Order: sequence, then structure tokens, then C-alpha cells
Amino acid sequence: MNALLAGTALLFIYSAFAAPMEECTRGFIDRYPASENDDLALDIEDHFGYHVDYTDIITTFDAKHDGKHEVFVKVDKRKKKKAMNFFFKYELLDNEDGPFEKIEQMEFRKYRRCREAIHGPK
Repeated sequence: MNALLAGTALLFIYSAFAAPMEECTRGFIDRYPASENDDLALDIEDHFGYHVDYTDIITTFDAKHDGKHEVFVKVDKRKKKKAMNFFFKYELLDNEDGPFEKIEQMEFRKYRRCREAIHGPK
């Protein structure tokens, strides 16, 4: 009886963690200076009015979930030893990317944590 209860408890614990894993599967994290992606820097300025310097660091996380293919982006702006971060996401569509949407840091971290749980830290 105890073994049955223990097995049921393990199944319950596993099912609690299985849903979030399915929600944000198959992603990659990439980190590079803004100078390596002029198009993205221009998109950020066009859509948000946020100026990206060539020395800023961009971190992207590509996530496929809920029938969407989204890119979560973090821009690290380092001025006078004070870090300022900017977070947004956009969907990869056939003809053009969009819509661009500002997000909170927690949403960016949610998908990054899930990716790391699947593939290990990068």
C-alpha cells in the first residue's frame, strides 16, 4: 500500500512539472554584441524608440510553444557601470516579424529557465 501511495505521489509531482516543459519546448539562447545584428537594432528603435549602441549586448531566446514561434529578447545597456535592461518579444511569421511587444523580465526568464531545464545551462 505504501508503495502505491509513493508511486501516486511521484506521478502527481511529475505531472506538475510536465505541463510547463511542453509549454516552452525547443529553444536556443544566443548572446552577442548589438553590432552583429544591425537589423534587430533598427527594429528595436523603430518599434520602441529605444536606441541600441553597438556595444550593447543582446540575448535572444527562440521558443516554439502553443503553435507559435517567438523570439524573446533582452538588451543589456551598460552606461557608467549602471546596467539598464530592456525586454521584448516578437513572433516569427512567414512574411515579416511581429508584432513586437515589450515584456517584463519575469516572462523572459520563464522561457529561459524552461530551455535550461530541457537542454542544460548555456
